[in-house]
Amino acid sequence: MILPFTLLRRLECVLEPTKAHVLEAATEHVSKPEGVRERLLLRAADQPFFNASPLTLGTLSDTQTADDLMSYVQSFSADAREIFEHFNFEDFVQQLSVNNLLYQVVQRFASMDLSPQRISNFGMGSIFEELIRKFAESSNETAGEHFTPRDVVHLTTSLVLTGQDHKLKPHSIVTVYDPTAGTGGFLSESDEYIQQVSENVTVSLHGQELNPESYAICKADMLIKGQQVENIKLGAPQMKAVLNALSERDPEAELCTDSKGNPEPDTSLRDNENVPLTESVYDRHFYVFNPARPLEEIDADLKECTDRIKRMIEELSA
Repeated sequence: MILPFTLLRRLECVLEPTKAHVLEAATEHVSKPEGVRERLLLRAADQPFFNASPLTLGTLSDTQTADDLMSYVQSFSADAREIFEHFNFEDFVQQLSVNNLLYQVVQRFASMDLSPQRISNFGMGSIFEELIRKFAESSNETAGEHFTPRDVVHLTTSLVLTGQDHKLKPHSIVTVYDPTAGTGGFLSESDEYIQQVSENVTVSLHGQELNPESYAICKADMLIKGQQVENIKLGAPQMKAVLNALSERDPEAELCTDSKGNPEPDTSLRDNENVPLTESVYDRHFYVFNPARPLEEIDADLKECTDRIKRMIEELSA
């Protein structure tokens, strides 16, 4: 709940300086085709998103707060509106409304100053990442799906980009693609790292994510940091939505098998997968027996690997 409300307030603060221009443009171009009208309103907003509603969080009615709030959210441009849809924002709104808490929550967020003059895009991104981390910790079963620790992201990114100096020359265009983008941590860190080690390099970020909620967080994080979001895609959501709606998980049921009778893995299980590793499923294709190495040899390899990583970090920090 905190994530979408924080995003909503930040977007509102970013759009505040040009809100009057957008409202004038919305009235002037009301009869134009939707695609044309959206481009004109984006130009008026001077941002990659807009909101064409005269409402703000601070002016929502205390008697029909839920209706006003959803009308306000639906007045955003398509990219921003899609984020709130994948957050299931309307469900949160109705839940708060039923418990007579919605107006209080809205007023509390309306009183926060999240304008770019007070909090930079980088600072807002850090706040949002902290909220993501808190959110991930509150759902331990799928925490790894939503959030990777910042230190791990930084180390992995630096390892991937080490030795790529020929691609990071001034005035170059670097494309970064993450096929399992999650909440976008690796994409954001790649952009930040490249800007630190290079000058006048344009970074184009691309990614896709299967989980609608993680996708919404990723897109929101990109939007908050002022990055382009049109290259972040939600992959194959329809089939997953149908399966989630029509199926139910029964841990006591028999294993699903393919046409040959082999157990099929459940790809929706994140942290573990209860698939028997029988000889016919695993050993035949992947397993080759090798005697275990002495523990001393393993310890030596781990120490060498750790020392190598430390040296690389020291070189990057120098």
